[in-house]
Parts: sequence; structure tokens; C-alpha cells
Amino acid sequence: MFTAIKKEAEFISSINKSLYHNPLLITIANEVNTVKADLKLFFQQLGIIASNNYELQPAKDSIIQDLNVNRDFQFKTANVPSRFINLIRDLTKEDLLKYVFHSSTPGNIEYTRITNNSREIAFRIKTAEAGKYFCLLVASDATNWSDNVLTNYEFTNTPLTNSFFKDISKNNSEINILLGSRIFTEGWDSNRPNIINLINMGVDEKAQKLVLQATGRGVRIQPINGVRKRLKYFSQSEKEKLQTVLPLEKEIEIINNQNHLALESLHIFATNKEVIKKIIEGLNKNSATKDWSNLVSVKKNTDIKEDLLIATYQDGSEEIPAYKMSSVEYDDLINFVGKEENLHDKILLMQSPDSVVSTIIDTLKEIRKEGRIIKDGDRKPNSPMDNLLILNNHFHQKPKKFKSFKKVSNEIVHYEHIQVANLKNGELEVLEKEITDILTSKYKSEEELVMLLQEKKIDHTQFKLEFEKLSKPDLFSLGDFSVEINRKFLQ
Repeated sequence: MFTAIKKEAEFISSINKSLYHNPLLITIANEVNTVKADLKLFFQQLGIIASNNYELQPAKDSIIQDLNVNRDFQFKTANVPSRFINLIRDLTKEDLLKYVFHSSTPGNIEYTRITNNSREIAFRIKTAEAGKYFCLLVASDATNWSDNVLTNYEFTNTPLTNSFFKDISKNNSEINILLGSRIFTEGWDSNRPNIINLINMGVDEKAQKLVLQATGRGVRIQPINGVRKRLKYFSQSEKEKLQTVLPLEKEIEIINNQNHLALESLHIFATNKEVIKKIIEGLNKNSATKDWSNLVSVKKNTDIKEDLLIATYQDGSEEIPAYKMSSVEYDDLINFVGKEENLHDKILLMQSPDSVVSTIIDTLKEIRKEGRIIKDGDRKPNSPMDNLLILNNHFHQKPKKFKSFKKVSNEIVHYEHIQVANLKNGELEVLEKEITDILTSKYKSEEELVMLLQEKKIDHTQFKLEFEKLSKPDLFSLGDFSVEINRKFLQ
């Protein structure tokens, strides 16, 4: 499957290298560093495939049969193209070696470490082009693999110093397979994953959440720089931007042949079919059409005696101050944009999001002015393009000057737009009553309740009941309800 996706990516890249992404296969396991680690099983299979000691045809037949029976994508937006199935049917062992392992001949896997980096181990097969690594392990302590898994694999003492994972989302990354555990479920963003393998994880309730988070790693699509949506949903202005890198006739060809669908799709495999079932249930739940009802019992708080004040501002005329940036970032930025206006400016313009196209040229002039950037401070993990967009925001902000305070009158209206979804018959009325009971409770404070208890005007049972109403006025914990809230805050 991954090799077929890589071949489609190669075809689209032959039209323009900036289109879409470089596909990535992620394998996530429940255990990584133990002697019997789940990830070890997958890695052993990689070694078998790299050495060509396997039967390809039965695997192709099995996948083709499954795809022919289940041609619909999960959200019914398209079908698996016949072209893609034919690609799988025609694959050879040589294709797998080329597109996965960067090699033309079989070989044994060897590994190497990265200097002063205990989180990553890189893998290549010995017959691959020099320095071409196809696989990366990322774990809290990846070096444990040397003792628990890699005893039968050759270690090469190559002086690698740069993190592969830091550059994993770049199109020129040579890593095709990413191995790890829960490190990929959150706090990481990439538009490269097209296949996710889940090994022995995702059945229990806690793991299901992690699996859905991991699934989210594979739905970030960027056909062209700055437009993160599938080709089918491009607006007219986005289509015009697309045609600066993709001629219309080529766009039509890609759409008609459905080459893009392989790169715009996420394929999920799991060692337990229950995991797939839970993923589908979770996706359906999150994407289902909801029947919303307004909560009319939530009212504006009229008991606040003091005036609520908000600040008002007027346009200022102050000059935008210089921007501080580390000297290393500054040098990288100048190398990226050039010290003087040049042809590259037009390329930067095409690479920029639509929302900033009208201001980027002015920003480039500001960057090249003496004194507009002060070289000071620590380096931040920003690319030159990131810094260009940050500077664009900085130099085009509109200065504001404090004018006065004003009393709040009709600005607070969000309470009118609180809704709940998919309640059964009669449940909305019961929920409204419970909310009203809390809002109209005759006991307005915890202190008052404690005093009434001490004076024996209420008993412990009544105290507990009323105290819960005061301390937990959260709509998520009202009575027996578990409701979904939609708050539409208006400006």
C-alpha cells in the first residue's frame, strides 16, 4: 500500500515538486523498549522484506480483494480508484526496495545513532545509496533498543549529528517509516502520514483516545503551500493560486485519473479488528449531524451591582518598533529572502498564504532596511518562512491608543446561544428545570448554607443536596445527563 502511494506521489512530483507531500508510514506500538516489545515484531518483518526473503503475491492478492469489496472511503467522499488497485497489482519486489528502502538490491538492515541524542535511532540497508536512511525510531530512550532488539543487527558508527525527527515533515526527508509509541499521539503535527499501523494497542478505553489522536496525525493535507484542504474543496482564489504551480490541463489530468486520492487518504491497519471498529465508531460520533436545541433557562446575571467596564481604543500614529531576533535566525532569514529585491521575491509571494500576499512585499522591504531587525535574544525553533510570516504580522499591526473606559451595556449575549445536542424526548425539559432550580436556589452562598446547618434550620441531607447545587453548576454534571454543549460566543 505504501509503495503504491509513493508511486502516485512520484507521478505528481514529476509535474511539480512543490505539490502535496512526501508520504510517510507510521507504526505505533504499545511497547517499544522491552525484550518482547510489540514493535520488535514489525521491525523483524522489515528485515525479511529488505532481504527479499518473502512472497509478495499473496499479500497483494489479500489487499486487492479487501479493496475491491470495500471501495468506499469512510466518509463516502470517494471510492478507492481502480488505478490505485492496479498499481498494487503491478508492484514488484524491486518497487518495494526502491520506494521504501532507497535501494535497487536486497540487503541487511544496519543502524546508527545520532550524537548526543538518545531519542532517535536511524536505519538503512547496506545496499542503499550512501547516507540514505529509510526508517527512524523515536522513543523516550531509543538507545535501549541496542540491548533489547538490535543484538543481531550491525551497528555503523556514522557521525550523525542532526535530528531526523526535527525535519521529518520536510519534503526532502528521506525517512519513509517512523517507528514509536505514544510519542506521536499528541504535540506533533505533520502532513506526511498516509499509513498508520497500530500494533497491540487501542482496545481499552484509555488507549482508544490515544488511537484517535494518532489518527489525527494522518488527516493534515496540504496540496500546495499555505492551503491545507483537499483539492476538491479549493475556493476559486485557491484554485488560482494552485495554477501558478500546476497548469490547468495538468490539474484536470490529476483529478480525472484520481492520482491525488492516494495522497489525500489515510489508510489504517491494526493487529486487532476491534481497534478499527472503535476508530470508526469514534469518527462517526465526532462527525455525526447533531440535533441542537437552545437552552432558554440560562439567563443574564442581573445581580451584579457594580458597573462592568471595558477599555476602548483609537487608532494610533506610533511607528511600529523594530523586531528582536537572534543573530542566527536573522542570518538564516537574510539568506532566505536575499539582501536586495530579486526574482525570488515572486516565489516567496506564491509560497505565502492568500491572507498576506498583499503585504509580504512591504515586509521584505522592512526586513532589508537598516535597523528594522535587532539581532538580540535566544534562537527560537522557527524556519525562515515562519519568521517571514511573523515579521509580516509585526510590521503590519495597527497601533492602538487607549481612549477611555465604557460601561458594558448589551455586549454580553453569549448566554442566549448555549445549546445541547441530541437529547431524547422530554430530556430537554428536565434539563431546563434542573438549571432553573440551580439559578433560582434560595441559598445564594456556601456561608449561608453552613449558617443554616449550624442553626439546625436544615438537616445534613438537605445541606449536602443544596451544597452540590452551589458547588457544581456545571451543565456537564447536571442530574443524570451527559450532554454536549455548543457555546456560540459573539463578538
